[in-house]
Amino acid sequence: MDKTNTIRYIMTLVHFMDKNANIINGYGYYEEDKKKERLAFLEENGVKRVEIEPIYAAHIYTYKGLDFHYHYVDADYHKKYHIGTGFYYNNKYYDLWKIEDKYDELIADGWTPQEEYVRSERAEEQIRAIKDTYVEMKKVVASKWGYGELGATMRSHGCYVSYDGGSVCSFSKGFLNCNAHTNEYPKQGWHIEKRCEVYFEDGSLSDTFAVEDDGHTRNLDKYFEWIFGAEISGFGRYYTERELFEMGKKHYDYYRVRFRVPRELGTLATFDTFEEAKEFAYKEAKERAESVKDDRRRYAYTHPLNYSDLTDTLCAYMYYKYDRGSEHIIFVQGEYR
Repeated sequence: MDKTNTIRYIMTLVHFMDKNANIINGYGYYEEDKKKERLAFLEENGVKRVEIEPIYAAHIYTYKGLDFHYHYVDADYHKKYHIGTGFYYNNKYYDLWKIEDKYDELIADGWTPQEEYVRSERAEEQIRAIKDTYVEMKKVVASKWGYGELGATMRSHGCYVSYDGGSVCSFSKGFLNCNAHTNEYPKQGWHIEKRCEVYFEDGSLSDTFAVEDDGHTRNLDKYFEWIFGAEISGFGRYYTERELFEMGKKHYDYYRVRFRVPRELGTLATFDTFEEAKEFAYKEAKERAESVKDDRRRYAYTHPLNYSDLTDTLCAYMYYKYDRGSEHIIFVQGEYR
């Protein structure tokens, strides 16, 4: 057996069992049709529950000859089952961070892979695409010498900027989500962070990884299979609130029309439908722009500008601006009861 490929194969197993932790343990699969879906998933993939003594505070499932201990976490409203960073074989724990050192012991104990694994060319291409995009963004960020917001520079290079602060900037270039900062003392200017994520086709984010080693984050090339499995199903990008709503991936109970002006934020009205809220927002923005009668009128937009993507809201109209940071906006916000 080739050690590198076998370790990569093991990582695909850990990825599969972690990615599907909730369905394996039945979290969110309480209705009868969902229960059937879960049982079919377990049978199709050969995942089996291991009977254990009640003293163990874990659910144990076996897959491809390895045992996985699941624990339930409920933190920051994010509920799910997890397996940590490793697996068990013959009642010994193997941590993926140390798998190279423990590999010989695992094989000596009798475990053999059920399939032969070689990293695919498609996976190699995906790794290259991520690295190339990261290096491109690293150069762009480094070109911003000194201080001041970075957002305009990143937008000029085709990025979507989700946060543009004086010392921190969050942005994405297509499928790659990155952050940059200016607080890497004693260096001056902007620097890209080594930690980044990939957007999948549905707009969700991958686990964090590092293209360049940072000492504690999983390295893209070494741990690709642990992070993504055998291949990334497909690259996506950042989808705004408006896009997700129009795609039917966001649903709300009612809609709040709000205003945001320098140093003030408030609510104007609420509506049961988005169409009503949008119509009211545009009308309110237009009336406010038209109400400016003195020499400040040159800063008013009597045909309010669509500002939804820049504010990442369902709908937004800018009706007044005299300088950066002085935007006067009416926007629509989805709410749950």
